Amino acid sequence: MNPVERTERLASAEAHSGNGQLLDAAETSDYRALYLAEASIKTRLYDEILDRIERVAGSRGTLLDVGSYMGLFMKAAVARGWRCRGVEPDRDAWSHAVSTLGLDVCWGTLDTCALSPRSFDAITMLQVLEHLPDPRATLRQVRELLRSGGLLVVEVPNIDCWPVKLLGRRHRHFAKHHFTFFGPRTLSVLFRDCGYEVVSSTYPPRHISVRLLDFALRSWHPGLHRPSAALFRLAGLQEKVLTLNLHEVLSICARRTEPGRGPA
Repeated sequence: MNPVERTERLASAEAHSGNGQLLDAAETSDYRALYLAEASIKTRLYDEILDRIERVAGSRGTLLDVGSYMGLFMKAAVARGWRCRGVEPDRDAWSHAVSTLGLDVCWGTLDTCALSPRSFDAITMLQVLEHLPDPRATLRQVRELLRSGGLLVVEVPNIDCWPVKLLGRRHRHFAKHHFTFFGPRTLSVLFRDCGYEVVSSTYPPRHISVRLLDFALRSWHPGLHRPSAALFRLAGLQEKVLTLNLHEVLSICARRTEPGRGPA
């Protein structure tokens, strides 16, 4: 199944209602369990994202997390005083965010969830835009949900990083559920065309446990998994957390602008 078909399936909220084959590692129960086990590491990453938003915004307000998954980013934002809503099409992930964490998350997409125009001070889309068949339309749709001068933060895989140049199509950025690819220039131009002023473009470091690295190798590079797993065990590295920055992730913070008025 190609990425467009997968997006359409999720958009109709049928991702887990039938017996269809799961399409990527993030949809499996093994990954969800690992994701929750990594909560403290994820929270460290999410706090760094919220630090960037708050430095630009100057205050906390209403925040919409598009593609909120199991709700850990929203949980971190609520703990800091943000008033949060979320949108998530994966029913199992949505259920955890709502039932276990008590978060305000709509099961569905931007098209199926009732969201008021100009009602958010900040919107986040973390590792979401690359999954969508029409990122331009989505960015314009999201813009209408932001107040004048509101902030949008997007994180995407960076296609211009040196690991991609080295590995080519073997790099995990070319997973079958990634439909659109971005570099810093293409994403910045897209933001400007959709009515945003780019405030900052950064390559945030990633905090990765050896457990997650082992899972990734098993999922995407099974030929490397057996020797690497043995090495991790021999070196006693299973609980180690690595901080890496290979410029594989691109983060852009942008502000909604108004036609004819320039930046807010």
